[in-house]
Amino acid sequence: MAKMGLRYHSGDWLTEHITVVRKTLRHSVDIHMHSFYEIEFIKSGQGSIVLNGQSYKLQAGSLMLLTPIDFHSVNPDKPLDIINISFHESLVKPVLQNIFVSPNKNILLQLSALESEIFCRHTDMLEAELKNNDEFSENERESLLNTILVSIARYMRITNDVTPCSDLVRLYASISYLLQNFTGDLSLDTVAAQSGYTPNYFSKLFKELTGRTYIDFLNSLRVNYARMLLTSTNDSVLEIAQNSGFDSPSNFARVFKELTTETPLSYRKKRQMS
Repeated sequence: MAKMGLRYHSGDWLTEHITVVRKTLRHSVDIHMHSFYEIEFIKSGQGSIVLNGQSYKLQAGSLMLLTPIDFHSVNPDKPLDIINISFHESLVKPVLQNIFVSPNKNILLQLSALESEIFCRHTDMLEAELKNNDEFSENERESLLNTILVSIARYMRITNDVTPCSDLVRLYASISYLLQNFTGDLSLDTVAAQSGYTPNYFSKLFKELTGRTYIDFLNSLRVNYARMLLTSTNDSVLEIAQNSGFDSPSNFARVFKELTTETPLSYRKKRQMS
């Protein structure tokens, strides 16, 4: 698995396909991000996860869906037996992307005993299908993964009142492109072109369908990434501004304070002291 800073990328790890890994976590995992999706289900044990700066307890039945914009660290109090499903974002249907991808929403659910049993049954079937290699295998794997993702979306709707907006499917290509390239030198023209729109029409449609401007969404992705770097590296604020995609330290400081009410330095100092 390749690593760029603290953002892990698929490659040798083959998450352009699907992997199912069963593991026992006995030691803390430092803060990190990755460019692919993960589902992590806790079969047994106790601990905590810090997800996008918020701490949550983990126990049997806890289920997390981690998207390419999430940063997180895990600390087991008792060994955590985990089922991990990793997969490339292209396998997530656009209507589900709309539900799952948000800089302001953490996806952590507590499944009931019955829901946990169903999840494990589907995972067992997916894991078994990964060992097959016939003409039906690829379709069957994607079908089983989609069944799991739809179940998670339904659990989210029940617990968080999440309602999908089918019109957002039209923006899927642009949002997907943003998730993979938000730390780079992006232009509105390039992002809009991913969905086949002119920049003006894309901006109008983006605001209508998401309730946020394109630049607000982009800035939130970049600030979220900068928050991770501030608390997990010794990089200077200048380096973090550049690595997060901001064109100048002053613009970085202004946007960061608008979204967090703190300066980058004060944000770092408070977290280092805690």
